[in-house]
Amino acid sequence: RYDMALVLHAHTRFLTRLAWLSGARIRAGFAEDDKLPLLTHPARPLTTRVSFREENRRVLEAVGVTTMGKGLELAPAADDLAEMRRFLAAEGVADDDRFIGLHPGSHWTCQQWSASEWSALADELVTRYGARLVITGSSDEGVWARDIVERMSVKDARVIDATGKTSIMQFAALIQSLR
Repeated sequence: RYDMALVLHAHTRFLTRLAWLSGARIRAGFAEDDKLPLLTHPARPLTTRVSFREENRRVLEAVGVTTMGKGLELAPAADDLAEMRRFLAAEGVADDDRFIGLHPGSHWTCQQWSASEWSALADELVTRYGARLVITGSSDEGVWARDIVERMSVKDARVIDATGKTSIMQFAALIQSLR
């Protein structure tokens, strides 16, 4: 009793078949070389490897949603910008500070650097550019952020640990304050 099933990833025959089995009147996704017409709205085929965002865009395009831009855009509200200004001021960040953000977390741990690699980068940024650093991430990444700071050889770097201290829109406001 589904109206619509969207399969947002390419090369997922199982999910495409599951959408078909659901009985949804509208089934959108990437058509595979199946003999059965499993999809009512096949997405524009892929000729090269693309981002997941582009895969999603093509499936939505197949059902008539064409207003998605190519970039990811977050527009924080004035309250979020003001909160980040207060947060940074409380951490002693001046408007003219060279301020660099580090976001060591990754959804895929196979693509993560170790804490010692991040601390080596942090040391280099502080030494070479005289930068203030902020480490961002979710609250469960706070231990990792502290480990990075503890491994740094530049002990007077005044690194800001912002892990778990921002909403997603405050995080966007923080990114806007970076140079």
